[in-house]
Amino acid sequence: MEPGRIPPGVSSPLAGYAPASYDILMRSEGEGRRYTEQGMAKIQIGLAKDVAPGAMKGFKAGDRAVLVSSIGGKFYAIGDKCTHRGCALSKGRMEGEVVTCPCHGSKLNVKTGAVVKGPAEEPQPAFVVTVEGDGIWVEI
Repeated sequence: MEPGRIPPGVSSPLAGYAPASYDILMRSEGEGRRYTEQGMAKIQIGLAKDVAPGAMKGFKAGDRAVLVSSIGGKFYAIGDKCTHRGCALSKGRMEGEVVTCPCHGSKLNVKTGAVVKGPAEEPQPAFVVTVEGDGIWVEI
């Protein structure tokens, strides 16, 4: 495979275009969405002011629910559906780096998505978060 090409089987409207073309092509599809060199979507999901320090908030990134937390001046993002029964983690409570699911009490690390305490057994995916200007962006 040539450098800068999206691997076969990756669903992307930009398949086959060089990474330098991504931002130019995505502008025509609307602001708030770009593609990384790895072919992942980089989506603006909210504003930094939407997530208070030491707090968390649920957002939508396309069709995916994402939980964003603000800890120590940094933002972190994991999936917002508990892997036990699919409850929204954003409706739970956060203490330190751990969110407790409101349904059955599973505890997950909001930085890594790792299960701290069951009944959930599978971790949540963790996403790369960047702040550009006042926008929060995640790579999905």
